[in-house]
Amino acid sequence: MEDYHRQSVAASCIFLATKTEECGRKLRDVARVFCAKATGVDVREIPDNGKEIEEASAAILETEEVLLDALCFDFVVESPHAALVDLFEANEVAAVVQDYAWSIAHDSYRTPLCVLYRPHVIATACYVIAQRLADGPNSLSLDARISSSAPSASLPTPPHKPTSPDVARFAVEFFGLNDEELSSVAGKRLG
Repeated sequence: MEDYHRQSVAASCIFLATKTEECGRKLRDVARVFCAKATGVDVREIPDNGKEIEEASAAILETEEVLLDALCFDFVVESPHAALVDLFEANEVAAVVQDYAWSIAHDSYRTPLCVLYRPHVIATACYVIAQRLADGPNSLSLDARISSSAPSASLPTPPHKPTSPDVARFAVEFFGLNDEELSSVAGKRLG
């Protein structure tokens, strides 16, 4: 972080991401946008050729090499979406909860969560938060949802739908989260 400017790292990350997602962009195009953002000038006003573009291109390529080394050339980031599908298939989940969880999983890509946590931890957090959103503003806290255990089989239960902590707890049990992962889902370390 001290050896490379954050803007060069960001431009290199974007350039590399376009390659890994098979939507490649020309280095000059990325360099032009990089220059436009760095200087606050409209990208259409940045010429295709010039010293500024050459320097930006060189900085992107140099930083890309370091970035590749730091990533150990591993470009696979597992998605929480597959884990959510498994969860939805294992338990009947209301459509609104599925929609919320799916949207939260999509939004998680705007954060560094996918490189900080395993996909099943993110999927569990998405599911628990989605359940809370579906239950409304007066629902139980996230900690209460994942810490409550399922009701005992020996206790009589009223003939109604189980409370949402049990529904949210299903995801925790489904993925068999350990204490550290559970702590992440509870928000003690996660976003």
